[in-house]
Amino acid sequence: DANGAASKAAEQSVSEPLSPAEIAEAVNELLARLQVSTSLDQTKLLEQVLGLKQDCASLRKESNSARGQAEKLAARQDRLRELCVCPITREVMTDPVLASDGHVYERSAIQRLVGHPSPLTRQPLLPNLTPSHAHKTL
Repeated sequence: DANGAASKAAEQSVSEPLSPAEIAEAVNELLARLQVSTSLDQTKLLEQVLGLKQDCASLRKESNSARGQAEKLAARQDRLRELCVCPITREVMTDPVLASDGHVYERSAIQRLVGHPSPLTRQPLLPNLTPSHAHKTL
């Protein structure tokens, strides 16, 4: 019964999505009411197209999720790179040291500034430089 299938489809759409086969059945029933005939091949083709549309929607969601994760990872990688770059030389530190101003610098760059104001805090830099093992492992 065409009215039964259509009302079943309407009821089911409220609670859960219809399968491609159920949609194809409802379309066939509507076409039959309009006295438009369809072949079995057309019905199967419609089911396949609807299934592919659902697959595409699912893949689009997965792709957006993966893109978001990739952006987060890129931001973390940028932040790690910032932590490994000397604020004086703008190069990745090979011998990072903690200076008296509380910041980490490349040893050779900050040694030249001992006794002068810190480039970041403007506090006078003391000669004690402590190796930063945490930065070295990054």
